[in-house]
Amino acid sequence: MVKLFFWKDSTTRNLDIVAPGNNVPGYDENGKLMLWDGTSASAPFVAGLAANLYSAYPDKMNGELAKELIVKSGNIDVIDEFNGENSKLVDAKKLTDLAKEKFEEKKEDKKDQKKINRKIIRENKKMIIKEI
Repeated sequence: MVKLFFWKDSTTRNLDIVAPGNNVPGYDENGKLMLWDGTSASAPFVAGLAANLYSAYPDKMNGELAKELIVKSGNIDVIDEFNGENSKLVDAKKLTDLAKEKFEEKKEDKKDQKKINRKIIRENKKMIIKEI
């Protein structure tokens, strides 16, 4: 399970990943830009990244996606001031680029499949014409 915390004052131990949670820009229900703190900032941040990954990899199970979030998180270790344990800082750019690459692969696969389909249609038309 991916555990989240807000950037400052966390007392939770053994965090899998950490996300920004202090002065994170976001919009309120009226569309006003505000700065958010705590899990109100960090949870949607990671949830959005997870949703982005899920849309790129719909066949993966939740646990696999959580693992991707952790494994693909940045090389920046965040050291807990209280016990010296390390956690990985979630890397939004790296995870977004990963999802983007997958979408590009899917787009290329679709183009290739369309080419194959057109070739099959042409061959079938030739066969039909020969039979006539």
